[in-house]
Amino acid sequence: MDASSLKKYDDDYYVWALEEHDPPISIESIDKKIYKTRTYLIINKPSKRYNIIQIIFYDINNNVLKSYSYNISEPVKYASPILEGSKIESVMIKCIMLSDIKKAKSN
Repeated sequence: MDASSLKKYDDDYYVWALEEHDPPISIESIDKKIYKTRTYLIINKPSKRYNIIQIIFYDINNNVLKSYSYNISEPVKYASPILEGSKIESVMIKCIMLSDIKKAKSN
């Protein structure tokens, strides 16, 4: 997780998360192996839901293979539930912790 990218607006956290894949992964729309995925997320703490704003796939040399951006509309702003024990839950917990630290330092 890129802590420097963390932004909090009300109950929403906006953050970039980087995942390294070992072994590399494959998806149908990309003809090369994916070694890293960088994902820009919006996470809502009260509802325990999230959505992907942007996702970028990288090869072994950190070259961008493909990038997708998604328009998020209000009715489905948080499309997916945050499952207990998931990687997204870990990101949410880290966001809350870092946000609390920033808040404590500013007081």
